[in-house]
Amino acid sequence: MEDNLKPQYQPWNEDAFQADVFVRGMTWLQRLLYRSLLCAAFFHNTRPYLPTDDDVLWVLAGAENLEMWLQNKTVIMKRFTVCSHDPNLLEQNRVLKDWNRVQDALTASREYGRNGGLKSAASRGGQGGVRKTLVSELGGVNQLNVTNVTEPTELNQPTNETELSVSVSSHRSADWKNIALRHKRYFGKKAGIFFKDKYFDACSKYGEEIVLELFDEYGPTNADWVESNNVQQPLHKFFKNLAAEAADAVDLNIAEKEEQTAVAEQQKRSEQIQAESIERQTAEINAILSATSLDPETECKLEDIMAEE
Repeated sequence: MEDNLKPQYQPWNEDAFQADVFVRGMTWLQRLLYRSLLCAAFFHNTRPYLPTDDDVLWVLAGAENLEMWLQNKTVIMKRFTVCSHDPNLLEQNRVLKDWNRVQDALTASREYGRNGGLKSAASRGGQGGVRKTLVSELGGVNQLNVTNVTEPTELNQPTNETELSVSVSSHRSADWKNIALRHKRYFGKKAGIFFKDKYFDACSKYGEEIVLELFDEYGPTNADWVESNNVQQPLHKFFKNLAAEAADAVDLNIAEKEEQTAVAEQQKRSEQIQAESIERQTAEINAILSATSLDPETECKLEDIMAEE
């Protein structure tokens, strides 16, 4: 598959876009031009990169003319970097991240079709118990493994009451329904309950907010792949790649919260300074009025005092 095969869609997280402190600092026009460039990077013939040529960039950005682009270029270009492999191309971190996810899904889909789809496995019975067939997507659909496992092993159930107590306690803060409902919405099928422990463990390690945020990106990106290839358990791939994705998401989450705190403190300080200024001006005016009221011959109107100042 060609590395720059044009995708059918582009993942987009509007919350992340709006939360970017650099985006909030742009004018409405700069935000519009920047958004257009992010979309163009996914579908232009240099995808997932953009050319450095201003004669092309102003058209891709949707500017009215080259002059409009040059007037706003400096702020927008702070969000792009020159590619190390080609100085004539520009890259953007989030676009590259989304692009790689889509390409991985397309590659997995093609490999899956090349291998003939899901392999069937005969169910094996055992005296005194029932065995289930679990199709594993670990390592991508091009490396399908069919494993017969007993139900306790498949579910990763605790082996004694002590372990069960610890497991329930550590997972109590997360709610399985939060990801189960999303799974149903994105893939049109129920999530396997044997993923509960993986979900609870991930929430305990990274926080449920991070896990759900990453799943909200994973779901739309892989929905077509799951449907076209009849993938029964999409959560296999999600949890396989979660560790690498979560580490970056946690760092970004911390950085965003620090930025929000800094903005809030700055706003609070600005309001405090404004209030102090109003209080000081009010005191000065009252002092002037008090001084002039002592002598009837010096009485004057407030408008005259403000005019003199």
